[in-house]
Amino acid sequence: MEEIHEEVKDKNFNNKPLVCVMDGALYLWALFKAVFKDIENKVLILDIIHVLEYIWIIAHIKHKEGSAKGKKYVYNKSFPNGSEYYNSITRFVQILHSD
Repeated sequence: MEEIHEEVKDKNFNNKPLVCVMDGALYLWALFKAVFKDIENKVLILDIIHVLEYIWIIAHIKHKEGSAKGKKYVYNKSFPNGSEYYNSITRFVQILHSD
């Protein structure tokens, strides 16, 4: 991250923020905030694909892989209020993991 900081530290982020997409690892978020502390206008975006992968791992521990209960678990944990994006996102994750 420090290498990236060196590349962007002299850029002007007044009109457009520095944008960073990361998974949910808390140490990465803390590191980002520390390394880029001198840049005020910044946006951090949670990479939902990584989050879904972790939720699927938990679902497979709790329920048989491929079961309706496992799929329901992922759906409920990922989109508690339901979402039209659930099917497209989970399909994308399945494509990433296909042979």
